[in-house]
Amino acid sequence: MAAMENGDEYRSVIKRAEELRLENRRMRLEAWAQIEQAMALRQQLAALRSEPVARIVTIET
Repeated sequence: MAAMENGDEYRSVIKRAEELRLENRRMRLEAWAQIEQAMALRQQLAALRSEPVARIVTIET
């Protein structure tokens, strides 16, 4: 009986480790997507800052 309980615990631990690994991968991919978005926004901001003020006002109106 104890061997079966240990086997069940072992499988439970392995399953949880696999779930955590998948969650970690998902979160790393999400973080990378946010980094890429931030880099794109930074480029857009740099482009806007290099525009003459009159052009920016025209774009906004």
